[in-house]
Amino acid sequence: MGCTTRASRWLAQADEIALVCSDAEAEQQGACLVAMMQFLRGHQDMGASAEARAARFLSVDAYADAALALLPPRCASMISQAGRGGLACASVRLDGCSGPEATATARTPALALVAAYAQALVEAELSLAA
Repeated sequence: MGCTTRASRWLAQADEIALVCSDAEAEQQGACLVAMMQFLRGHQDMGASAEARAARFLSVDAYADAALALLPPRCASMISQAGRGGLACASVRLDGCSGPEATATARTPALALVAAYAQALVEAELSLAA
């Protein structure tokens, strides 16, 4: 029962991060990235160097670079944005070509990328459970 509860909480946290990032304003990018870093630190095998690199980018407001730094090494991603001020769209496929893919839209490329990554983690977990 405890393992099921932890898995449910993990899925809920990842899903919440995806939803918050999709609805966040541009001014909330830093907070969303920090939330994702904390989530990954507690639940994923994020290396110290990746976290340090993301923190350095965050310290100079390089949000898209910080979001990219959070992605695992064997991950494919794509980001696009419809002109100035248009919504950004990001897709993340875990494990290169064979893993689950998720797509999200948000107000900035960084927010869209974090939302898509969080959704891909949820999809990966759900596909393992099926």
